[in-house]
Amino acid sequence: MRILAIDPGPQKCGVVLYDTEKRRVLEAWKARPVPELLDEITLRIKAAECDLVACERVQSYGISGSSLLYTAEVFGRVRERAILGGCEFVWLTRRDVLLWLDLLGAPGNRDAAVRARMIEMHGGERATAIGTKRTPGALYGVSSHAWQALGLAVAVAATMQPDRAL
Repeated sequence: MRILAIDPGPQKCGVVLYDTEKRRVLEAWKARPVPELLDEITLRIKAAECDLVACERVQSYGISGSSLLYTAEVFGRVRERAILGGCEFVWLTRRDVLLWLDLLGAPGNRDAAVRARMIEMHGGERATAIGTKRTPGALYGVSSHAWQALGLAVAVAATMQPDRAL
């Protein structure tokens, strides 16, 4: 299954196209502007390059600022684009992703913990998992917010195929 996973932001989003069978990132964008992302979703669905669109849903823990509200609007636009395109749409909250990655109680920076877990799950070492331009690893090209999108893709794959070990 190929999952187009999105870590939404108010103006730019982290995005990965992840192949669950090969356990490999096919493409990654660390900061895709929202209008380009919406067009990308439509193109990927029409070309049947993704089987599922996954997006991290925002969750408020109290007073919400404008950034969170704009991000919620982006989530809605992504969802609408996927569903109108006829593609399956799945969402998880950040808490759900951390739970599936067994990072819910992790100390320190959660973004760094997600990155470390993805490297651990795809080769164990940075050199193996990411690789180089000459010898790219399974996670080659992933950076910045794309790590969070990758964590989402792996968590969604785990929820879709619970009997398969990650």
